[in-house]
Amino acid sequence: MKRISIPVVLALLLLAGCESWYLDKAKRGSEQAVSELTEQASLVEVAKTVDNWGVRKAAVKRLTDQTVLADIAKTNGYPSVREAAVERLTDQAALAEVAKTDREEYIRKAAVERLTDQAVLVEIAKTDYSENVLEAAVERLISFGLENLNQEALAEVAKSNLDAGVRKEAVWRLTDQAVLAEVAKTDSDSSVRLVAVAHLTDQAVLAEVAKTDIDLMVRFAAVVERLTDQAALAEVAKTDSDGRVRYAAVKRLTDQAALADIAKTNGYPGVRKAAVERLTDQVALRKVAKTDRNEDVRAAAVKRLTDQAVLADIAKTDKYENVRRAAVERLTDQAALAEVAIKDKEGDIREAAVERLTDQTALAEVFERTYDLTVSYAALEKLTDQKTLLCVVQDERRDWGHRGYGSLGFRALAAGRLTDETIGSLSNIYLLEKIAEYATTDRARRAARNRLWELQ
Repeated sequence: MKRISIPVVLALLLLAGCESWYLDKAKRGSEQAVSELTEQASLVEVAKTVDNWGVRKAAVKRLTDQTVLADIAKTNGYPSVREAAVERLTDQAALAEVAKTDREEYIRKAAVERLTDQAVLVEIAKTDYSENVLEAAVERLISFGLENLNQEALAEVAKSNLDAGVRKEAVWRLTDQAVLAEVAKTDSDSSVRLVAVAHLTDQAVLAEVAKTDIDLMVRFAAVVERLTDQAALAEVAKTDSDGRVRYAAVKRLTDQAALADIAKTNGYPGVRKAAVERLTDQVALRKVAKTDRNEDVRAAAVKRLTDQAVLADIAKTDKYENVRRAAVERLTDQAALAEVAIKDKEGDIREAAVERLTDQTALAEVFERTYDLTVSYAALEKLTDQKTLLCVVQDERRDWGHRGYGSLGFRALAAGRLTDETIGSLSNIYLLEKIAEYATTDRARRAARNRLWELQ
């Protein structure tokens, strides 16, 4: 057996004596003596038995044994001693128990600030009666990084954090529809509600938000981005206080009955027009096209009409130019187009009508009856009927130039549109000479000269 030297023995005895001496002093209330203690057993004895809470606290601050610290944190009668124990604790189960059960708010808060279990923090954030503890639980969750939180923890942050920016970031990461619905309906900040709406799929909730939220942009987002419920969209389109929201609601409507009702009865022209632009019901469109008090709404309805009789009537009778033009652009009825080309008081509408003419008889009628130089010229340019063209070329006694263009100009244009076959069938030398002289196309002039050579 190895012998221990007398000096070492003496030193050990001296140290043991010092530990006992400092322990005795600590028991009698000396905080300074606690700082000299080195044995955990001595510190435990002081922490649990000394009457002076300051001495106990000093001892706890030097303890490392988690079991002892947990016991002190849960059972010690001095709040400051329990707090000191919590500040040394790492045992999550013990911290959770203290955070949930300690009667002192600041001790529960201290325990919360050392917790890492998200589920426990969420539970505390939901159940603690102290606002400070609730906030501490939420802040502790945030400290882990929102990207690391589970859905339950994110939900608590989204509902409870005082910072709207933090709530908004949490909502961006949420997928729980029930929580999103709650945030969308109750959050005090419109920007947070806006983010919640952007992630909602529940049509009933979206409809409620679209109809009741006080913020224009939140209602608008609910309608434009997510809402498909036709009844809700129709209600919003009819009742919302802001025209932009009503317009957006109409733009998402497909229900023809609802669209027809809005198109015929809504008090806002922009909303009625938006409804018309989605209507296919010809009966409803006809009524709007003929009776709406706003010309832009009537024009929008006309652009979707297919009934030629109705279009012809509107093209001839509506007092607004843009409505008549819209009708002309939908017309295919050649007789009606010819009448508009001749009679409409606006030159651009007369021109639009003649541009849609293909019937040779109608074109000839327009050419003969109109006093509009541009329309007359346009009609003649579209004429291919050789009999009519030849009539224009031959009839020198008729004043084709009564519109200010000059008879010769019209006859030259008509001559240029004669086919080689028509010119080749002519035997009138005088007429062929005129065609060879003033026809507007080289082809026609060349054909006339060839025919003259044949006849000589």
